[in-house]
Amino acid sequence: MILRTAEPLRSIVGRARPCRRTPAEVVAIAAAGEVVADALEVASGAAVPGVSTAELARLVAEVLERCGAEAILREQVTEQGEGFPACCCTSVNEVAIHGVPGERSLVDGDLLSIDVACRLEGWCADAATTVGVGRLDPSRRRLLEVGRGVLAAAIGAVVPGRRWSEVASIMQDRAERSGFACLAGFCGHGIGRSLHELPAVPSLVSARLLDHEDFTLVPGMVFTIEPVVVLQSAAPRDGRFARGVGARPSGDGWGIEVASGSPSCHFEHTVAVTPTGAVVLSKPGAATAVATLAARRTA
Repeated sequence: MILRTAEPLRSIVGRARPCRRTPAEVVAIAAAGEVVADALEVASGAAVPGVSTAELARLVAEVLERCGAEAILREQVTEQGEGFPACCCTSVNEVAIHGVPGERSLVDGDLLSIDVACRLEGWCADAATTVGVGRLDPSRRRLLEVGRGVLAAAIGAVVPGRRWSEVASIMQDRAERSGFACLAGFCGHGIGRSLHELPAVPSLVSARLLDHEDFTLVPGMVFTIEPVVVLQSAAPRDGRFARGVGARPSGDGWGIEVASGSPSCHFEHTVAVTPTGAVVLSKPGAATAVATLAARRTA
């Protein structure tokens, strides 16, 4: 679940600085990541015309229950104390993030973003993907391709010693060169014992990032990277800063829509920084791969 950048420090379970995880802790987070990946695969495969978003949420809940994992999105609350009402987010077309599953049935040509987070034996992981429902027009197929490419470029740019602002710049450049833009005002986050931890991990370069929240990548850091790319051209830059696309609340009290009504895609992985780069923790086989990597380094 992506964070609102205007209030990240209030909503993050806090430490004075990002936490560095031990290899064993990274393996534990990866085990939770495998559950998230399994749930996303099941729900994505069932996203066909005529299926309701509530049915997809039911499938996610079944995977989490079978694996003994907690659906921690339910623990996210509004300022009024109202908890998120489902085990996952399902966001369709112009609803970019945090859409609440319900009786809405998917139709041919929809873009559906599914966001799943869980806690397994005390450790959390979080990931999202966007899929096309039925037949997509070329512009929407291109949007999905670019969204996946923005996330992949960011993961590939994660190396120790690099400042996060450099990675954010790569993300916004990739989206803009492709003719699209990133959603402004929201960001990824550190993750571990809690879903939302330090640092805040934006997809755009802003004065706020450079002045207050930039950080250097070091081995042991674990966080989510989650660009939201919109089928809309980017606004002119203010120097180095990308303006991004504006957002507005949707009618369910949780969802965030693209202000212009343009469709969007949301791709997210939980990643760990290693001495040589990034390793994705929210994919099938992640725990075994991380454990093997750690064993080789200590051999």
